[in-house]
Amino acid sequence: MISEFIHSNSVNIHINCIGKKEIESNDLTEQSIPEIISFFTKENLKVMYLEQEHGTKFHEITSLSKLPLVGDAFYTTEKNIILVIKTADCIPIFFWSLAPLVIGAIHSGWRGTSKNITESICMKVIEKFQLKNLSFYIGPCIRKSQYEIDEDVARLFIEKYPQSLEKKGGKYLFGNDLVVKEQIRNLPVQVSIYDSEICNYLDTDYYSHRRKEFGRNINYIYIT
Repeated sequence: MISEFIHSNSVNIHINCIGKKEIESNDLTEQSIPEIISFFTKENLKVMYLEQEHGTKFHEITSLSKLPLVGDAFYTTEKNIILVIKTADCIPIFFWSLAPLVIGAIHSGWRGTSKNITESICMKVIEKFQLKNLSFYIGPCIRKSQYEIDEDVARLFIEKYPQSLEKKGGKYLFGNDLVVKEQIRNLPVQVSIYDSEICNYLDTDYYSHRRKEFGRNINYIYIT
């Protein structure tokens, strides 16, 4: 389990990534996600999560927002709202600004990365709140040494992000996280990137679809 904490003045930002040592998540339901979150936070907070579809749709979340929500990213400026991303190899990306205050969470597999979902939501937030800087945290995900893809997927990245690919026989090793970091660096604001540096395929404390596991890691961010 990862637990990160950012404190500034009267604001606390919490980031957590929970794996198989903490939860058996093969049968996640609408009821079980809030139960899992409340167990670890020890608080009764508003829990928001997505029916993820590997696209670029995102939402602004307020105290009036309701489930279900379909998409792969969301953000909020309000305290006591938890934004949850489920992963099994894809990247959970968290971002935040302290002034003005905003947090967000992104689910980015190779499909979302190829469509640059990170830019889609971050540009919306940057423009709406006139941000000058953003910080990012990359959670556990499959890394280049273990992520084998076919040539048709590699073609989506090879021209613009050649450093993310390494030829291996008739296939490629793909650094999805390397592309995401480059996309973050291309945003028109000052950015800071923090990385868990965990490969969820190699670290068996986390679920991995490539290991033929059906569970999901639960990743979330919130403000108190």
